[in-house]
Amino acid sequence: VFHTAALIALLGGRTVSKAYRDRAWEVNVQGTQNMIDAGIACGTKRLVHTSSVDVCFAGDPLPNMDETMPYGEHFKSVYGETKSEAERRVLASDGSSTLRTCAIRPDGIYGAENNEMFDRFLAQLTAGVLVARIGSSDVLQDNSHIDSLVHGHLLAARNLVEGGVACGEAYFIGDEEPMNSFEFFRPVIEGLGYPYPKHEVPAWLIRPLLHVWQALHFTVGFPQPAISPHELDKVAVTHYASIEKARRHLGYEPQIGVSAALEECLKFYEKQIASKG
Repeated sequence: VFHTAALIALLGGRTVSKAYRDRAWEVNVQGTQNMIDAGIACGTKRLVHTSSVDVCFAGDPLPNMDETMPYGEHFKSVYGETKSEAERRVLASDGSSTLRTCAIRPDGIYGAENNEMFDRFLAQLTAGVLVARIGSSDVLQDNSHIDSLVHGHLLAARNLVEGGVACGEAYFIGDEEPMNSFEFFRPVIEGLGYPYPKHEVPAWLIRPLLHVWQALHFTVGFPQPAISPHELDKVAVTHYASIEKARRHLGYEPQIGVSAALEECLKFYEKQIASKG
């Protein structure tokens, strides 16, 4: 079983509503527990859980993190909070009855198809609101192309056998090309005919505003902030992982380079925009 479903609840903080948190816990934690319980009841032998780099990243700089790092604390998003608990349960269930389990930790899943990361970014770009870069250009993040991510899942499944190296383990899976988030999108921005933002807004300047905006959203019903404090950290705080464990245990290697992958993404969105125009 490949468990890939999740609710991407990117808001958080002390003022988050009970309803918002409960819905994410119901899907991401209880839903995962349901998968575990059903797998044990049905005699399932292998469960590969799609986790996230956000089980470790909670807003502090984490360059070249590896699987020895502890789970994050004081998450700024309910997503990170619930994904970490779901992963704990999956790994703890390894060896229950016939079930062997492992977790794959991607970041920034993308490809030449509609996806959460690119669709949201392109919506801002085409709406004309992408007028400045956020955070320092020195900030680095890695992403996970869908072909490489699927490859990692399959390798993990093949090693989820009795005595297999993947049993009860977690693996970071990425492109192994950390770069600034805005530089990552640059070929697509310019390829679609939009100017690359020249101005840079310091993250420290807008971080307090976003925390207040998020709090007002939950307490008095303000519209949801354009980006959450967690999303700000994703583009303004360095965090990327080593894939050495996946390489060593599973034989994992990225299946496509970022440059070639972005060329494919550009062609996909050119066709999509042309069909709407």
